[in-house]
Amino acid sequence: MGEKIRFPDGSVFDVETGEFEGMPPAAAARQEAARREAEAARAEAARREAEAEVRKRRVIIGIGIAAVTVVGFVVGSINRQNKEAAAAEATAPVADNSTQTPSYAYVTSYGLNVRSGPSQSYGVKTEIRKGTQVQLLAGPDTISGIWRKIKVGSDEGWVDSTNLQIAVVENNTKPAMVKIPGGTFTMGSPAGEAGRDSDEVQHQVTVGSFYMSKYEVTAGEFRRFVNDTGYKTTAETDGGGLVSKGGKWVYDAEYNWKNPGFAQNDTQPAVFVSWYDAVEYCNWRSRAEGLAPAYRIDKSRKDPNNQAPTEHEDAWRNDRIRWTVTRDLAANGYRLPTEAEWEYACRAGTVTRYWSGNEEESLAGKANVADQTGKAKYSGWTAVNIRDGYAETAPVGSYAPNPWGLYDMHGNVYEWCWDWYGGYGSAAQTDPAGPSSGGIRVVRGGSWGDNGGGIRSANRGGNYPSLGSYDAGIRPVRMSSGG
Repeated sequence: MGEKIRFPDGSVFDVETGEFEGMPPAAAARQEAARREAEAARAEAARREAEAEVRKRRVIIGIGIAAVTVVGFVVGSINRQNKEAAAAEATAPVADNSTQTPSYAYVTSYGLNVRSGPSQSYGVKTEIRKGTQVQLLAGPDTISGIWRKIKVGSDEGWVDSTNLQIAVVENNTKPAMVKIPGGTFTMGSPAGEAGRDSDEVQHQVTVGSFYMSKYEVTAGEFRRFVNDTGYKTTAETDGGGLVSKGGKWVYDAEYNWKNPGFAQNDTQPAVFVSWYDAVEYCNWRSRAEGLAPAYRIDKSRKDPNNQAPTEHEDAWRNDRIRWTVTRDLAANGYRLPTEAEWEYACRAGTVTRYWSGNEEESLAGKANVADQTGKAKYSGWTAVNIRDGYAETAPVGSYAPNPWGLYDMHGNVYEWCWDWYGGYGSAAQTDPAGPSSGGIRVVRGGSWGDNGGGIRSANRGGNYPSLGSYDAGIRPVRMSSGG
């Protein structure tokens, strides 16, 4: 069975067959009308071209030698008219989406020509295959209403949009980014905060401006990464995903991002994603958008700074992968947030346990946590006294965002950070990136299976870099000059 892509209007596009399933009548009517308009425009252009050729031949045959001057005038006039028309098309007003959150579309024809301008008269730059995801930059044009400017990787051009299925959905296409203004905040928690751990020493931290994804990376977005690259996650290549069986944590080859052990669709956050999977995803996303990858990944050399065990009796505590991953601080591509950037963005200027307040009940309508919905399924839970409607992961963006427009900063899934886990200290810091070595990488935010203490703004967690679990995912960031 081929890949199927779901859109917000309820339609489903089958990449293999190029057909839509369940498209609403209104959407189908709009698409059919656009196709008819495009066919009429192409037919009219062909008719005009044929008439011009007939006129030229009549001049040549009927006037003879004296017609040379006339033919030159007619041909020159036609050429001028064509050039003027092309110039008018090139300068025609179009809807400019460059300052908005980019929207995306999928190619529905078996081969779609990308042209240098908004009409058939422009040369073909390249051809893109059915099922390719393209970014919509501008359009439609005001002359025909069908031409849109698109971007594929680093290439830009114009296409006949009747061959596109537009998916203006941030949730399962491209990470929509929010600019986080730099500033200074108090990182950690006060001594009297309920649920506080001893590793949350308060200290002043200054961070620069950066962009952070509005949403956690969805299973749909992760699927595009896998389909585009053929990448296999560590859960698929290194023994399985981490699950609890018989009161013990074990790797199980049955579980990975495609089979998390509970119902999921493409709008929910990708899980069973390891730290290594996360940095690979970030580099893919960067290259797909023409940005410089933030990470250098050397798979041939074991990381000398990785202190995780390799021969522990509990297999999940081992890291046999141990890639050497370094950051390119000048790169404008996607990367994982530092732990300090994550907490700064989560707090969004607040100083309470959660960005929503000090009480667990303040999370109602704002987070997917271990709640009464989950407790009905997992009776052993210590649950928060709210109902969020989901026992496991919820579609990203289901609840209210924090004051800076970021969704699901508390709960849903843990989010990987760049840092090795280590102590803070109490000294002020500027743009800290954690210790130079360690055994586990930091995760933040808590998950759908955590109660009030585990989802606080200051709460710290960590996992072995090779470990993919049912409650860990990705929220990328990138430097502010890249946006």
